[in-house]
Amino acid sequence: MGGMMNLFEDLEQRNSEYINAIDALNLLADKTNNSLPNICKFLLLRSFNFNIETFSKGYLDEIYHCDYQGGLHDGMYEVTTDILERGLGNFECKQTDFNLIYDKEELERYYWLRSDFFSFQPIQELNISPSDYTDYLTGKALLWLSKQEKDTFIEDMQELNKDELKPKTFEPPLFYLNDTFSLIEASCLLSGDSPIQINRCFNDTNFDQNHHNFNEAYNFINSAIWAGSLPENLIPSHQLKLYLQSKGKIIEGFNDNLPIQEPIGCGNPTIQQNEPNIENLNAEISRLRKEIEDRDKTAIELQNRISELESQLSDALSKNIPSINNELHPSLDPAHKNHAPELLLAVQAWEAKYLENEYPHQEHTPAITNILKNKNVTQVNLVKRICAITNPKK
Repeated sequence: MGGMMNLFEDLEQRNSEYINAIDALNLLADKTNNSLPNICKFLLLRSFNFNIETFSKGYLDEIYHCDYQGGLHDGMYEVTTDILERGLGNFECKQTDFNLIYDKEELERYYWLRSDFFSFQPIQELNISPSDYTDYLTGKALLWLSKQEKDTFIEDMQELNKDELKPKTFEPPLFYLNDTFSLIEASCLLSGDSPIQINRCFNDTNFDQNHHNFNEAYNFINSAIWAGSLPENLIPSHQLKLYLQSKGKIIEGFNDNLPIQEPIGCGNPTIQQNEPNIENLNAEISRLRKEIEDRDKTAIELQNRISELESQLSDALSKNIPSINNELHPSLDPAHKNHAPELLLAVQAWEAKYLENEYPHQEHTPAITNILKNKNVTQVNLVKRICAITNPKK
């Protein structure tokens, strides 16, 4: 019998036209004996992000377009800029608007065209060539093989330093500590995705193909919302923890240390259920009645607070309604019988981003999503519609 047929030869051929972005930066650092932050600073100063477009590898290993020119500076490739700006901090973890911790591994799915990279004039001036990249990949492969060819476990243990012998502690992403979760953030808890990356590519043509785990988690959370098990807008952290626990979904660093839920009907743990007496039963009945009274009082207070906030929101909207030629457009007037509330929300979001310059360093979709989130608007379909109709590039 013959050898195994390579079913992906054409895919590998197409992918060979690209260079991994992180490998490319490491290559420049190795060849020039510089740090990664210095390399990224050098490329930004030479307008690399205005000339080189970034591509992304999907879950089927297909490399596809994911970048566009726009943002704060016309002509700047957004994803390329993001990679280099993260590199200025040596890809260290940091807090973002979505309270997410990222690292360099998150960026290893990004690629640049080889022809673009090696023909970039400042790189040519450094005498960096495609053959250097081939040598770099060869050295990287040999290093990996050398780590796999250790003879015995004892030899491996003898070469480990003290830090490596310490037990590894899991460091959960910072957004796990959110007090509330949007539908997208709750779905990312289950799928293991980054909310920032999901919001960035939510409107991509190939989103469903490249993020099937997220789609499954999204449908799961959405079904809970439709069933009334979770609230429609922002989900309180404790409520989400208990709901996932009830479904057997235990997520390390999020809901893996919750106390065991008391079985329904057990009553106060101080009561001996196998030997009830009149005094204890009366005490338990009084406690439960008091608990009902407290909850009713809390519900009334919350409803009054909601009414108060709705009144404040109505006043705020009336003071912040866009106008045309100093005249209020009928569709934006809440008092008009044909008022379009989503159109009003879209205009306010667009003005916040492009007139008031909110979130100036974020791309369009994450910025609009954050602006809407600040207005307590998190319904995914509504957010997607407003992101699309307010995008100057579409």
